[in-house]
Amino acid sequence: MPKFNLSVFRVLTAAIALFATANSSMAQLSSNCQGGNDYSGFSITIDTVATNIGPITDLTGAETDLTGYNTYHLYLQCEAENDLLGAVGGDINAPVSITTTTDFYQAELGATSEPNAGLFFAYPQVQFDSYVTIGLVTAADNNLGESPTQIVEDSGVMPISIGFENGGDLIIDSPTGSSWYIADAEAASNCAAGSDLKILFAQVTTDGDIDGDIQFQVYRNGLQSAENCLRPYISVNPLNQAGCTDVAACNFDPSAFVDDGSCDFCSCADTSQVSTVSLAAILCPTIS
Repeated sequence: MPKFNLSVFRVLTAAIALFATANSSMAQLSSNCQGGNDYSGFSITIDTVATNIGPITDLTGAETDLTGYNTYHLYLQCEAENDLLGAVGGDINAPVSITTTTDFYQAELGATSEPNAGLFFAYPQVQFDSYVTIGLVTAADNNLGESPTQIVEDSGVMPISIGFENGGDLIIDSPTGSSWYIADAEAASNCAAGSDLKILFAQVTTDGDIDGDIQFQVYRNGLQSAENCLRPYISVNPLNQAGCTDVAACNFDPSAFVDDGSCDFCSCADTSQVSTVSLAAILCPTIS
């Protein structure tokens, strides 16, 4: 009798479920999610990874002006290291959105999901592309057990590959629904929260203010099963993340989205460079 391969079974089961739901609401999210409604331990955190990026010139001589644009990483903050993020998506009953008051930067050589790092040297603007993902900042590395993010969309709307990819808001609110996902979350290392309890689900670059609502499909205990499945529905609320947003400050907080005036430029551990700054006497108190 042939040996039963549980990993292959999970993939086949997921593939069958995906095929069955491709033309129904909540596309790509399991209809059998029995883990309960208590997701109070989950939240969204936003890290600022670049500020006022400025002009970028690639190896062809073409210039991209990102003056005033900031790049943010959006994370699902989890409860445990072995929590798994299997999908992000919604439909008319559970709308999903990532919005900005202006537009999102989309690099010409970028993609809807994680970018190809091999392009960064010749085309540095690509690293600031806006994209959706499950736990990846560059293309998946099979040697690290990573799996690439997959996308399924309502073909009549195409909210990710057309709406968002053209610089507009990402809005999923049709009856059919759309999502980005990884079918076998147990097998993909990028689906796990890890020691920092965070899983990246989007990178966005904009000169505006971001907002939105996100529905996640999460599995507790590292097990992709109905009993461990739950769907946190969380708002993207940057106003909840106040702190020092100046990267030059000693207490710069990458998770802060709103500057609360707490930036400290005088108590850095290494002050050898502070003495070369002409404004040091003004910024720091005089010690008698």
